[in-house]
Amino acid sequence: MGTWKASVLLTFLVMESTTWGAGDNLKGPAYHPARALAMGDAYIAQADDGASALMYNPAMLGKLRRFEFEMENIQLEANSDFVERASTKMVTFPSLAAFAPTLAGRSFWAPGAGGSYFPNVSTRGFGAGVLFQSRVWGQNKNGTLRYRSTFQMIPTAGVALRLASGVVKVGYSFQWINKAQGDQTVGWSEAQGWFDRVNSGHAFSHTGAFSLNIPRTYLPSINIVARNIGGTKYKSGGLAVVATNVTGQPETDPMMIDVGLGIGPRLSGSVTSTINLDYRDVTAQTGVFLLTKASAGLELAINQTVYLRAGYGAGYPSAGLGIHGHSGRLSFAWWSEELSTSIWSERDNRFMVQYQFKIYSGKSEKKRNE
Repeated sequence: MGTWKASVLLTFLVMESTTWGAGDNLKGPAYHPARALAMGDAYIAQADDGASALMYNPAMLGKLRRFEFEMENIQLEANSDFVERASTKMVTFPSLAAFAPTLAGRSFWAPGAGGSYFPNVSTRGFGAGVLFQSRVWGQNKNGTLRYRSTFQMIPTAGVALRLASGVVKVGYSFQWINKAQGDQTVGWSEAQGWFDRVNSGHAFSHTGAFSLNIPRTYLPSINIVARNIGGTKYKSGGLAVVATNVTGQPETDPMMIDVGLGIGPRLSGSVTSTINLDYRDVTAQTGVFLLTKASAGLELAINQTVYLRAGYGAGYPSAGLGIHGHSGRLSFAWWSEELSTSIWSERDNRFMVQYQFKIYSGKSEKKRNE
């Protein structure tokens, strides 16, 4: 199937409707930009735009230098099974009932796709936006249909304070999470929709963050983020109206403490680098295997225009590319997720393209870094 058809199909998924498996118990940020995924999701110390700061590290709102209105922040993603076996039959993918016969004819095939849209506004010390996100995945499992799906609509806002001339920053953000999520195994004749017989509900989630930026060579930073403060408990109702035949509410997200370290060595006059190390769930609330909680990422910036990225997270390597223009950004990422409940058992390779366009006041990113 042509590239334009795949783009249309994935866009439909976003309008119709976050990781699974061993890493799913880590209830981290709901929003994962391509930049972060390419760097192993080691991104706490580098969440330097409004959308990322709201979800990863609200203290970074205090680092923003200008007003920005990001009217377009669009992500499209698909796994290797979706991409490698794409055909004209994939046009039925948005409807599980229509796609089930195609899936039934291919054993061990597990296509997955999704996307998000996250318009937002930010300035120094403040940010707000609304995340719309959808992901679906299906599999012919021993003659039955297994499908997983997640839809989220999340209004969010946050504030940050700069202390000691910006050496210390503290921040807070809240998210009103409206979620429909399920993992079902049914007979082929029972296939109704991706969001049929799922858990659905809404909850308020609170995130607090502390950032210490040491004014020394390479500008090292230490970041501590508390997520789901007090626990995020879901109630019935909310705005996740895509769900049908609701079976209950999503599980409570436990409070977690994440730590992120970052440094930024300059390699030459036009080439800079960023190295990040993250460790999630320091207090071991989720019982997740150690290697799925640690991640590392590297980014090389060439003339503040071309960005080369690599990382290691959730037990797998990742890589990506970014191109930054005057008002727009185009990013690509390749990473992997674990679908089973144990590490290195059922790897799912995934690809993402992300486009961001913003209106801003003040100097461009390149000028600010010169």
